[in-house]
Amino acid sequence: MKTELPVLVAFIVGTIIVVSYFLNIPTLQVTAEALINWAVILSGFALGLGVINLLQVHSKNIAMKSSKWGLSVWLILVMVVTFVIGITQGTQSPVYSFMFNNVYTALGATVFALHAFFLPAAAFKAFRITSLESGIFLLAGVLVMLGQIGIGTAIWDQFPAIKSWIMNVPNSSAMRGITITAALGLASTGLRIILGLDRTYLGSAE
Repeated sequence: MKTELPVLVAFIVGTIIVVSYFLNIPTLQVTAEALINWAVILSGFALGLGVINLLQVHSKNIAMKSSKWGLSVWLILVMVVTFVIGITQGTQSPVYSFMFNNVYTALGATVFALHAFFLPAAAFKAFRITSLESGIFLLAGVLVMLGQIGIGTAIWDQFPAIKSWIMNVPNSSAMRGITITAALGLASTGLRIILGLDRTYLGSAE
């Protein structure tokens, strides 16, 4: 019963959600919408559990004075301050907006900007011509980079056009193939869960 009940619930809920997309039955669609709303509420509780777990882990790091425990102090402090301001003053308050726009957004932009240094270093290691495919990969990467930066346009004004063609034709085709494959994989995984063939969400592969 410990295993059969969650599998039965997953089967019923999954079937209702899937069938509601294909059949125009008002009662079924209302039920599916209610189930989706419940899932959103459960996600909120799951986020709360994640916050509790985060506090436990970093509190333990602080208590044991483990490596970089000062970062744990900073994480907990910022999280608590942001939570208190959001609850007491609302997410539209000037203080909360200031923290989001000038701290969170700035840090996100900084981390993203670091990619400008990490990606060339990774590309230098990865771009080693050992086969025809790696040679094409290297050539495409060089052409895209030359078309993206100003020095490439100064060398030859056709580099931006070549870059646009690579990004819009071969790259888009590959991304669509990856997207379709991922969708098929997601659909097959969902079908396995609905049918009870995949029970890894119960904490066991059996």
